[in-house]
Amino acid sequence: MMLKRYDVLCIGSAVVDHFLTIQERMEDVRLGDKILVKHVEVHSGGGATNSAAALSKLGLKVKMLTKMGQDKEADFIVKEMKSYH
Repeated sequence: MMLKRYDVLCIGSAVVDHFLTIQERMEDVRLGDKILVKHVEVHSGGGATNSAAALSKLGLKVKMLTKMGQDKEADFIVKEMKSYH
């Protein structure tokens, strides 16, 4: 029986980070205000995903263990993590 070998197992969180660019200065925004969002960036984040991505970029064989839902955010994380193969 042939076992797959990995250099690192990353265990931890996998989340989706949303970064918003707004026109207003943060000091001018109050709780409940509606503000115009100029630009949105979406990236995978979390301890396990960030570590796995960085280690993979360094050439290590990485396996990741995390718990995710069955939704579009989970699909996004899986797709982004597969891009590091």
